[in-house]
Amino acid sequence: MPKPIPAGMYRATRAAAVKATPDPALSCDGRRASTVIVQEETPVTEPFTTTTNDQLLVTPEEAARRLSVGRTTIYELMSSGELQSVNIGRSRRVPVSSLSSFVSRLIGDVVVER
Repeated sequence: MPKPIPAGMYRATRAAAVKATPDPALSCDGRRASTVIVQEETPVTEPFTTTTNDQLLVTPEEAARRLSVGRTTIYELMSSGELQSVNIGRSRRVPVSSLSSFVSRLIGDVVVER
């Protein structure tokens, strides 16, 4: 049985947003129904912009998302030299291998401090 969502709301699907339609059994006097049943429901389990595992370079925003930090933190790490990055034209990109080695260094620092 589909989950009810508030009237007039949309549920995102991978193909497209599906307009939620009111269940006729729930509206009894012609007023707007307080609950609706979604006719088609497809759970969205991953972001709409998918990245492949064979990607060599990512944007600073994608690097921030992968490390669960803010974009400003990524730019600070790049300017301090802790996180390697490359210029391609006027764009700045972070090698995925640089992200992995950065995390490995962080894990190594934690082990040494104990």
